[in-house]
Amino acid sequence: MSMYKLSVIIPVYNVEDYIASTVKSLFEQHNAAIEYIFVNDCGIDNSWQVLEETLKEYPECAKSSKLIRLPHNGGVENARMNGLAQATGEYIWFVDSDDLIADGAIKAILDTLAKNPVDYLGINFQTLNPGEMIQAITGNISVKSISAEKHFSMIIAYTGKFQATWGNIIRRDLTLQYPMLKTGLKIAEDYVMHCRWSIFAKSAAVLENPVYGYVLRPQSVMRKSRSHEVMVATWHALQLLADFSRTLSKYKQKLFCESLRIVTVKMRMLFFIDILNNHNRDEFERMMKYQIPAEYSLIGDLCKLPFELWLILICDRFGWYGFMRFYTMFCRKIISLKRKIRWS
Repeated sequence: MSMYKLSVIIPVYNVEDYIASTVKSLFEQHNAAIEYIFVNDCGIDNSWQVLEETLKEYPECAKSSKLIRLPHNGGVENARMNGLAQATGEYIWFVDSDDLIADGAIKAILDTLAKNPVDYLGINFQTLNPGEMIQAITGNISVKSISAEKHFSMIIAYTGKFQATWGNIIRRDLTLQYPMLKTGLKIAEDYVMHCRWSIFAKSAAVLENPVYGYVLRPQSVMRKSRSHEVMVATWHALQLLADFSRTLSKYKQKLFCESLRIVTVKMRMLFFIDILNNHNRDEFERMMKYQIPAEYSLIGDLCKLPFELWLILICDRFGWYGFMRFYTMFCRKIISLKRKIRWS
């Protein structure tokens, strides 16, 4: 059974309280088929010094590590691009420098890729509070083969568990054939990246055991960002993806846009709620003008959405935006009653 080499790319920025635990969770299960690529994104704390001290404790892992020092802070997207340029593995895994990898995860991932060398491997995760530990993998490993189209649809329409950068392991050939797009975004940049890569994947599988520990760090970009900032960034990401979809073949464009419309309707709903709360008329008008060009089945799309969004989709289809605005006010009441809309 052949072993596949995996490049683990870890941007490092202002995580001095977390980086040692992240690195140790990887190094304690070191495998010769792994290379580690750390990218210094020029933070203002002692993250890099902590990393260098931790490397001294694991000399074998240090030999398999590459340290990249950037001249200035360029954001996580830029750090990932620099790390990817130095990668030599057959597969790429972007790991955040404040998270944890379950004991046994590396063996499970490598064994899975050796037996089932897919283009995309989705991995499950466990949400952790700071200081919590992720449960080790014990017993049988559960791997499920799925169609590449289904995996892509889960990523783009937010209907599965594998949207995040760290939730997917990608064959490096895909990243070479379709280089990363520099979006300039600090939020949702990984969404753009995986939507672009996964549309070209020919095979996919998901590792259903939770192998990744996502730490809810209060200082993270997502946790510190206001809801409006998150939605604006996501909206720009959708615009980039809509432009990209026009370059695809007719079949892939149809698949891309049908899936993209679902998440666009969800975002339109959230934008309405946020904008109505802030009474920002300019944002409201700008958002109304944006459309996803797509051939799609209204009935098919309705089946994929919660019932609260059905009328939003119909209004979106026929351009009844005045009525959509009033309906959104009622939807706010529905959301408050249900506490949370289930998007899948």
